[in-house]
Formats: sequence, structure tokens, C-alpha cells
Amino acid sequence: PSHISRSVYSLSSSKDPQHYPQRSPFSKLKMRGVLGILFLSAILCSLVFAGEDYYKLLGVKRNASDRQLKSAYRKMAKKYHPDKNPDDPTAADRFSEIANAYEVLSDPDKRSIYDQYGEDGLKNDGSNGGGAHYGGFGDMFGDMFGTFFGGGGGGGHSGGFGGGHTTFNFGGGFDDGGFGGFGGGHQQQRRQPQRFSFQDTEVLEITKRVLKQLHTRDKMWLVYCYDSSDKRSMAKIGNEWAEFAEETQGMIQMAAVDCRKQGNVCTSLNVKNYPAFLYFPADMKKKQETMNLRRVTVQEIEKFVTRKIEGTVVEIHNASKLKSFAHKNPEKILVLYFKGSEPLPFFVKILASKFKDNFAFASVNDPATELVRGFHVTSFPSLYVVTDVDKMRGMNHVGDYSYEDLSVFLGAALRRQERIKEQEMVSGFQPLTEEIKNAGHCAASDASLCFLLIGKQRHFDKFKEEVAGVARGFAKDPVKFYFVDTEAHSRVLKSFDSDKLVQYPIVAIVKPKRKKYAVLTEKNYSHELMADFIENALTGGATWDRLKQQLDF
Repeated sequence: PSHISRSVYSLSSSKDPQHYPQRSPFSKLKMRGVLGILFLSAILCSLVFAGEDYYKLLGVKRNASDRQLKSAYRKMAKKYHPDKNPDDPTAADRFSEIANAYEVLSDPDKRSIYDQYGEDGLKNDGSNGGGAHYGGFGDMFGDMFGTFFGGGGGGGHSGGFGGGHTTFNFGGGFDDGGFGGFGGGHQQQRRQPQRFSFQDTEVLEITKRVLKQLHTRDKMWLVYCYDSSDKRSMAKIGNEWAEFAEETQGMIQMAAVDCRKQGNVCTSLNVKNYPAFLYFPADMKKKQETMNLRRVTVQEIEKFVTRKIEGTVVEIHNASKLKSFAHKNPEKILVLYFKGSEPLPFFVKILASKFKDNFAFASVNDPATELVRGFHVTSFPSLYVVTDVDKMRGMNHVGDYSYEDLSVFLGAALRRQERIKEQEMVSGFQPLTEEIKNAGHCAASDASLCFLLIGKQRHFDKFKEEVAGVARGFAKDPVKFYFVDTEAHSRVLKSFDSDKLVQYPIVAIVKPKRKKYAVLTEKNYSHELMADFIENALTGGATWDRLKQQLDF
């Protein structure tokens, strides 16, 4: 109707802002921009996640740091390693996918391409992500930007998506001057600096409860004491501390304590100034020390630890050196690490320190040495637990050359050697040492009979075959056979009445638990005579005297 038309005309032509408030020329642009972002985000997400998400494969967030990526990769690689999953046919493929994901995300350039264009972008070397893999999207984005912004693609580049130089920044926000931050052809989004945290690292954060672990430790601890209010220092040092913890992978306990929050803990550690760096030896009897570091870097921390490692790794080059090394370590199991031409890994030194009470470590450097041929080494690195020095025989580790796997291997070798010694102690004829006695053999609590040949080394060499033959005949009886070297353990003679020791060497049977002994007085120590002597002791026909004291070394 005409009156309505006139009213509409009147409103539309009114210049009074009270009747019809003027809208900002950018209002429609803002609304269209919001819709554009939502649409663009959906498209980008569909492109990036067309394949399996590399971040999800490693179990990290998209803003994960290099350190977090490395940590996640190591954990996942261990979990899905084919050697540790022999019954899982999918483990090898999963392991390969994890390795591929880490290869991409650990490379800044590849990671940038992947974040923008996904797997297809990597296949095209990051060249705009278009072409055969994104056919049609250029026109679609061109139309979209034309619709929303009244022109070509964002940032002044015509042709829509696929300009090759455009990075869209969604962090600019909106203002009255227009759609800020969108379409700036070469602008990059600025990330706000994040507060450093030891969460998701291998560093153990110390609290009052955790402090108990420090005081019952069985390995080396390095403790970083810091003030969390000093964010700059904490971030710089914390990253180095966490990276070294990542490299050592539990060989050393890397720990940290926030003295601002855990003041009582720092006081108990005698820490007054921050930052402070403390070293706690694996041996609980030794006191803590302050680490004097020129700079707090992974390299400086490693140098400090190397100086403190108690186990030494000796370099040997030939068979004569091996025999000399074995002679210097008669009570230890020999370990040879054939490293070829590569430097000795840091973790081998840690292993030498960890097992120093039971193993003696040596490294073989020259790939052409006679030891390589003697032990039939075909690849490097190789680790052997020596079982026969003269014949150059040993148990070879097969598997990963990591700290964890070698620790398991050496632990098994130690248990095997202990079982062999136990069998020898029960049925064989060997020198009686203080260590064997301390293990309970021929000690006050031992109910077995102890057959002793007491004399010098030449007597052992003369009678060892004879006594060993007798020992085999009594293998099922509660009798142990030992030789006691009086030059090394002369005090053992004080346990016997000197009037009873009428000849040398001495053959005696001891009942440690009853503190009694009998001596063979016949001069001819033949196989039959010694066997009869033992038979009489077992059946109660021997003449017993009382020990003056338990066997003393």
C-alpha cells in the first residue's frame, strides 16, 4: 500500500541517527570473517588429518617441544620394538610408523610443512599442498575469499589457496580498523613464552615424601635446586637438566627441587643459595657434594659424571693384556666391550660403575686385534662375558645395545656364574677364600663336613687331581672340598692344636657347626686313604678334637 511505501521510504531516507543508527562499515566484514575462519578451519583440519596424526602416534600435544618429542619417541619405540614383541605381527609396522612420525616432527622444516599441509604436503615437498592432491581447492578458496572479502585470496594473492607464500595468522583479533591479522601474506603467529615445567620429563621432582628415596638410593643422584620465581634461569637450566635425564634414561637419577615451595627439603639438603647443584654418590656411606659446573650444559654435566664414575673401563689390545687383566681381577667376572673404531659410549662407563663389585670391564679398540678373531666377533659393538680367558670364550649379548638391555644381560650372567660357583662349592675342589666363608661355607652355621688340604700352592698343584677324584666320589654326600693357602691365610692354623699337626701339608675334616675337627695322620695321601678317612667321618668312626676357634682368615 502507498502509505506503507511512504513510511519505509521515510525511514530509509532519514538522516536522523536516532531513527536509523548507522552501522560500522566493517560489521559485515567481521561477521563474514568469523564464518570464513570456521569454514577454513574445517577444511584445513580435513587436510592435515587425512592420514594418521603423527602427534597422536607419539602421544604428544601439537605444541610439544623437541625434548618432549624425543622422550615420547623413546618410550613408544621401546614399547613397540619388534624384538620386545615377537608374538605381535603388527609391532613392526607400528614401530615403523612411530619412527616415521618422529623423523618428520623432529625436523623443523618438515614439521612446519606437516602442520600446514599434512602428509600430502610432505609428498609434494611442501609446495603449496595443491596440485593433484588438492585439485579444486584453489578455486574454492578464491571464491570463498571473494565472497567474504570482496576480492581475491587473502593477503592480496589472487588465485585463492595455494599461493605458496601465504601463512594465515588467526591471532590478530578484530578491531575497528578491520579484520586484523588475517591475510597478512608473510606474518607468523607469535607464541607466548611458556613457563618451564619438569612434568613429562625424566626428572624426578623432590618433595618431602620423595626425599626418602634419596636417602635409600642405590644409584647416583644429581639434584638441581632452584627458585621457581626465576623463570628465565629455570627455563635455561631446566631444559639442559631434562635433556641429560633423557639421554641417561634412568642410569642416573636426575632430580629437581623447587626451594620456593619445598623450603624444608632444601634446608635439609643444606642449600641456602639458588640455583644449586648437588651430587649424591651411589654409595650411601659417601657424603653429598656440590657440583662445580662452569656452565650448566649437557656436555658439562656429562664431564662431571665421568669424573665421578667409580668403575673403570680398561683398554686392552691383545691376549697377553687380557690375561694380565684377569690376573689383577681374580674374584671378578671379565667383560669385554668390542667397540670397533667408535668412541666408548657413556652408558658403558655407567654399567662398569653399577656392576663394579662383580664385573671388571675392558674395551677392545682395534677392530683387527687378535681378540676379535679369538672371540669370533663379527660386528660392532659386541659385548662378551668371558668364561675362558685362555681359550678366548665367552657369552655374547644378542639384542639392543642399550643400558637397560645390557643391564638385564649382565644380571643374568651374574646369576649364572653364582650358580656355577655354588655347584663347585658343593661338589668340586677349589681354594677356600674369605669370600666363600662369608657366604656361609665352612662357617659356624654350616652343618656339612669340610675336607681341607692346608698347605702351599705347590701342594694344591700336586694333589688337586687326586682330591678332585675323591670329591666326585662323594658328590651326593654333605662334604665340601677346599684348599687353604697358608701363605695367604696363615691365621687359619690357629684354629687347630699344633700338637695334632704332625705333617705338612695337612689333611683335615672340620665340623664347623659342632666346632670339631679330625686330622689324617698317615703320611701317604692316596686316593683310597683319603676316601676311607672321609667315610669314617661320615659314619662316626673318626677321632674328633675341638677347634680352638672357628676358621679364621
